[in-house]
Amino acid sequence: MGVPRITTQRGGMQSLENGIVATVAAASDFETIVNDVSCSQSTYDILRDMRDLTDRFLADITKVGRLTSLPSAHAPGFPTSNDWVYEACRLAALIYTTAIIMHVPFSVAAHSYASVTRWSTKGHPITATLTEALYEALQRTDVVNIWNNMAGVLYWVCSVGAAGARRPEAIETVQRFDSREEASLIWARRCLIMHATRTMVILVFQHPVPVMLSQKRLLQVQELIATRI
Repeated sequence: MGVPRITTQRGGMQSLENGIVATVAAASDFETIVNDVSCSQSTYDILRDMRDLTDRFLADITKVGRLTSLPSAHAPGFPTSNDWVYEACRLAALIYTTAIIMHVPFSVAAHSYASVTRWSTKGHPITATLTEALYEALQRTDVVNIWNNMAGVLYWVCSVGAAGARRPEAIETVQRFDSREEASLIWARRCLIMHATRTMVILVFQHPVPVMLSQKRLLQVQELIATRI
């Protein structure tokens, strides 16, 4: 009979698409099994949760792919070139997303699972951790005015960056700088904490509830990803 003829007989492509969508929607609600005597409410709940989990996983993977493909602000020729607020948000998002996907602390995500390559003034490639790159991008933004109406975003970026810069050496009572890299990392973490604290102090008087809720959510995320399943 052929696909074109079948399509015409069924009212055209639009009608056929509507029928397919309706069928898929019905299947997603388990209409074919919900009335089966073997499908108890508990069984139905399990299947529904697995469907929702699968949909969320696929959606999250798509978001991760989109995030990792975003260009750096160092790359010329893009609308985001030299946009350092964008770059700081992008790097913080990479730390945050890597930690959640890999189920590791922010500090591990920032140092063990990802790095970025930037170019020196002499044109040489330099590999840096996400935290180092985040701190450098942040220094190119208007931190004095705490990003104006984006102060809450600055607080999140600095909080994620500070957590990502954390190392055991950074919290010891007696600190030993074994290398210039460690000293630079500790300095970056201190600056990120300073910016986060300053921003929080200003915001907490204007928006106390959102600040407390954001802190609570970030701590919950850190607690969950630190506990391996």
